[in-house]
Amino acid sequence: MSNITWTVERQNAEGELEEIELTIEYTCSPYNPGCTYGPPENCYPPEGGEIEDLTAYGPDGKEFKLTDEENEKLEAHIYETHDYSEE
Repeated sequence: MSNITWTVERQNAEGELEEIELTIEYTCSPYNPGCTYGPPENCYPPEGGEIEDLTAYGPDGKEFKLTDEENEKLEAHIYETHDYSEE
């Protein structure tokens, strides 16, 4: 399980934007970079690396519901920054 912090902006009751710092816990499936060079019989495409579980927790430690847009941005960030070599 990996942990990162992520900040979202939401409107509060007064209509002002406020930043909420979240703790994100997630797991990714094992990643195999594949082999794209050499004889064709030895080549195969990359596999894995998908986000399997993702849970956001608010400052109070309770589960925090992300919007679809927030979830998409978060997943894109994880795919760009996750260190697959640690698995």
